[in-house]
Amino acid sequence: MGQSMAVYGIVQGIPEHEKHILLIQDKNKPEPRMWKLPGGKNESGEWPALVVVREISEEIGIVIHQPLDTDIIFKKAETSHLFAVYAVRHYQGNVKAGAEIERAEFFTADQIKLMIRNNQILPRHAMALIKHLGII
Repeated sequence: MGQSMAVYGIVQGIPEHEKHILLIQDKNKPEPRMWKLPGGKNESGEWPALVVVREISEEIGIVIHQPLDTDIIFKKAETSHLFAVYAVRHYQGNVKAGAEIERAEFFTADQIKLMIRNNQILPRHAMALIKHLGII
């Protein structure tokens, strides 16, 4: 059996939210009030870059340019599971919460730091954001 994957993207805003990062809340997950990065799990045989393109489109309605392996900014491999986060640099469309998403909002780095301190972001997602933002 192949390795399962969870692949996410750090989406930074375009002009009006250029220095902000998008986080979402799921509607029907065990931790619905926790914030996370948009993305999700792979379907059978799906490459990580395609997972992030498909999941982001489904969850928040934007079309991202297919990322490259060099766009991976965080990776945590476990025995049978890979958790990877891509930097999403270019996208088209307007962000809107899809059917499975409760909320989709842009946050500043300072807001995200506070959310991490208050345990409002899922742990692996917080680890990726800490690395991306250079938080020590």
